[in-house]
This record gives sequence, structure tokens and C-alpha cells, in this order.
Amino acid sequence: MDSMRFTLDSVDLEGKHMPPKTSNEKVDFFKSSQRKASVSKVAWTCMDCDQSFTKDGDMLLLCQYCEKPKCITCLGLSKAFYKQVSGRANFPWFCDICVGKAIGSVKTSKSIEDQCHDFLSKFQEKVETRLVDIEKDVKEVKQELAGLKQVKDGTDGKGEAVASENIAKQATTEIQSRFDRRNNIAFYGIKEKNKSNLKEECEKLGNDCINDIITEIGIHVHSEEIKNLKRFGKKGLTRVIENKDGNKEEVEVPRVIIGTFTEEAKIRIMKNAHKLSSSKSDHFRTIGIKHDMTKDKRDKDLKKEAKDRTEKETEKFVHVVRGMPWERRIVKVRKGGGVVAQTHPG
Repeated sequence: MDSMRFTLDSVDLEGKHMPPKTSNEKVDFFKSSQRKASVSKVAWTCMDCDQSFTKDGDMLLLCQYCEKPKCITCLGLSKAFYKQVSGRANFPWFCDICVGKAIGSVKTSKSIEDQCHDFLSKFQEKVETRLVDIEKDVKEVKQELAGLKQVKDGTDGKGEAVASENIAKQATTEIQSRFDRRNNIAFYGIKEKNKSNLKEECEKLGNDCINDIITEIGIHVHSEEIKNLKRFGKKGLTRVIENKDGNKEEVEVPRVIIGTFTEEAKIRIMKNAHKLSSSKSDHFRTIGIKHDMTKDKRDKDLKKEAKDRTEKETEKFVHVVRGMPWERRIVKVRKGGGVVAQTHPG
């Protein structure tokens, strides 16, 4: 509504007066003002005193919420004040019954606006983060291409063509593989309790293990957010480790579980994955959660992490990457021999 009040002589449109209303009938300002019936006067009934006003110059305020009028006598307003606020769109008036509803509506609208702003801000941040990751991947691929180009230097024309084609295929495969894995999570160190080859039974145990881990880190993931869970790697592999007593023992290496989740579920899991390291349960502290990466990307990240750890170590120890291709891990060793500790595969 463009105005918070009216006088009887201000509601005439195109030289036509609104049709008369009885004192008991609700006045609809918008609908009545649009009718073109040639009737002289319209009656307005005060919502408090029920007095009917039909004269030009009668002074009433119209509630902007329920559209019911109220005279200035019932409002306790002077004519001078009425004339000051008359026609001001930035000075709306609401009756006592509607003022709470009006304020509530304004707050609700503001809340919705704030929520939309927060959502768009988070979405923009997510897009910018994704772009940074993509730029980083492209940079790494370019570096790999440059290295491969140096290797092939010195070959004949035919060899160069073949080498260039192979480089392009390798780069394309690497980029596609990273894209396909974007919503994957790798779970390391989850023991294989079931020795049978029954697919359904193995899958059920895998699902239960993942749900237990998700509960342990304090979040909830709906079943429809888990797209797929599957173990990868060779069964029955073992490795020799040094236990707490300093003795060497052979332990089984559980195959990695690769889980595919929705984007939002993966974000929640990865944000809380660090909680496993401080779990009260020995079982959960031995489990690792990592992004599912390609072999090249995983090796690069492991070597960088090992280098960073070594720089923070004392002069007696270094961190190195060891293990078979499907079970690479960082181990802490003394300079001159002997594994001190090792992490789960990365």
C-alpha cells in the first residue's frame, strides 16, 4: 500500500468516487478504489468506536495489515500531527492487533534474506575452493608433462609424435581419474573380520564398520548419502612391524575400503576425520581416513608429508615412504637403521 492513511476526498480516482459502504461492511481500499461506479460517498467505520465517517476531511488511519480504519480520536492523535504524517509512505501504521504480526513478518523476511545471503556466500566459497583445487591439479599435470617432454628430447620425428600422443593420453587419464574420485573417501586399517567370500555378507560387515566410524567422529550420514562401499587390493597380505615391546611380529594388512558419498556427506566426514586420532578406543585410533587419490597424486602427497615431518624431527630420525604400491605408508626410522613407528597408508 502506497500510503498509511487517507481522507475521504483522497480516494477519488479518475474523477470517480468509490461506491458507498454500510457502517457494518469492511472497507477494501484497493478493490473499492478501482471500481468506476458513479456514486458520491463511501462510509468508513472506526474499528474501535464503530462511528461511521462520510464527510470530506474526516481523519482516519488505515491499518496496513488488516486494512481496517481507526479515527484519530480513538488513536489520541491531534489534527496537527495527522497532517504532518499524512501521505508519508515511510510512516506506516498498524493497529494494536496487527503490529505484532507485522513485525514478525518483517523479521521472517529478514531471516530468509540472511539465510539466502549465507547460502550464497558458502556456495561462492565452495566454488572458489574447487577452482583452486582444479588449478593446482592442472599445474601438477603441466609439471609432469614438462618432465616427460625432457625425457623424450633427442628422439626422431616419429618418436616425438608417439611420445607426445602418449603424454596427452597420460595427462587426460590422470585428470579424468582425479575427477572420478572427487567424492570418494579411502578408509585404511579396518580389519576384515569375515573370511568368507560371500559378497552380501562382506558388504554388510563393511557397511557396519563405516557406520561405526561415522558415529565415532560425531556426525550422521543418511543411507542414501552413501553411494557405494567396496574393498580394493589383494587379500591375505602381511607385513612385519615392531610392536610396543620392541619385538617384530607379522600382521595382516587389511584391504582399503573405498566409499563413494554425496559431496555434502564427504565434506562432513573429512572435516571430522581428525577425531579418530583422539578416540578413546584403540580400534578407532588405528583407522585412517583420506581422500581417494590417484597413485601419482598419493605418492607425491606422501613424499611431501614425509619431508615435512623430517624437517620437524630431531637429527636422529627421518620419515620415509615405504611399502608396496597398493600399501604405501610413512615410517619413522632412526638414521642408520630400525623402524621406530609407522602410520597407516596414505
